[in-house]
Amino acid sequence: MKLIAGVLARNESWALGMTARAVLQWCDEIIILDHASTDNTPAIAMQVAWEHPKRVTILREPSPLWEEMRHRQRMLDTAREHAATHFAIVDADEILTANLLPKIRGYVEETPARSILMLPWVCLARGIERYYSSGIWYRNWVVTAFQDAPQLNWSASLRGGYDFHQRSPFGCAWGIYRPVDQALSNHRGGLMHLQFVNARRLKAKQYLYQLIERLRWPGRDPVSAVVARYRPAVAQSDPSVVSTAPVPPAWWDGYGDLLPYFHADQEPWQIEEISRLLREKPEIAAGLDDFGLRAELVP
Repeated sequence: MKLIAGVLARNESWALGMTARAVLQWCDEIIILDHASTDNTPAIAMQVAWEHPKRVTILREPSPLWEEMRHRQRMLDTAREHAATHFAIVDADEILTANLLPKIRGYVEETPARSILMLPWVCLARGIERYYSSGIWYRNWVVTAFQDAPQLNWSASLRGGYDFHQRSPFGCAWGIYRPVDQALSNHRGGLMHLQFVNARRLKAKQYLYQLIERLRWPGRDPVSAVVARYRPAVAQSDPSVVSTAPVPPAWWDGYGDLLPYFHADQEPWQIEEISRLLREKPEIAAGLDDFGLRAELVP
């Protein structure tokens, strides 16, 4: 088995230094697609490549237009050029719980053809020491890896041009392989999602998603549906309305040397992008949920 991971990164300097190095603890190679970053993401990717010769490929995408399907396909094509037999999907704000490092390659190899390895998606709550133990961000599954086959692909044309939120490739009717118990009370772990560790970044990310949807696909969904798609990420992640539990030490054990590369409180790049869009296209914000950000962004 040759397992290669694809990681999409746009201005992910707050997390990529940690998460990319963690991926290399269980994948043979990593492909980092640097999507029009204006922060230190390119330098971080280069440093990781220097530390791990011949195991890191960096792809550049200079256009700021987010074309998720094309980006994912480009990483898969590159993995195929590198003779990958299996492909892992790990976003720049995700990290495998350390207790699964001795087991994860076995899980990937055991995953049947035409099946996707899914792990519990452990959503960390306002920091890295707690995770959600109730609500909609508890007991979720996330697509993590699959055995490659020639017919597998990502294409926005298969979704009417919609270019967001498609983690699994097209090309077959997928089976599901779930080797890890989802009952997190058993502390078996999964893929930790760092999206919720900083409330300001979370709000900026979800507001920007709404603005881009209204800009690029104005007739696809009513405004209310766009808001409903992204509001729960903020509203249902407030620790005052959902319960949280302590992260077991085993989930971070072995990553101590990587934590200095993690900067959860770094100012989110989305703030500047939101400001730009509101100056240039203020009409797209009508009816959207700004989570209290707009008042501070627009003079």
